Amino acid sequence: DAHPLMRLPVLLAGALRPQILEGGLLEEAELDDMLRACESSALDGETFVTSFLVTQVWGRRAES
Repeated sequence: DAHPLMRLPVLLAGALRPQILEGGLLEEAELDDMLRACESSALDGETFVTSFLVTQVWGRRAES
């Protein structure tokens, strides 16, 4: 709940709206419906989101 990246797909799709419509990927009504559904899901307290995981490792090369 309240993860900072929960709304990122909605924000990105909104920013790319002209390209999505011009490219014929979705009709305007379809895009609006999908954005509403994504927004609803992002604001749902039952939705769980995790961002990418970063792992840092190190090692040594075996001496030959």
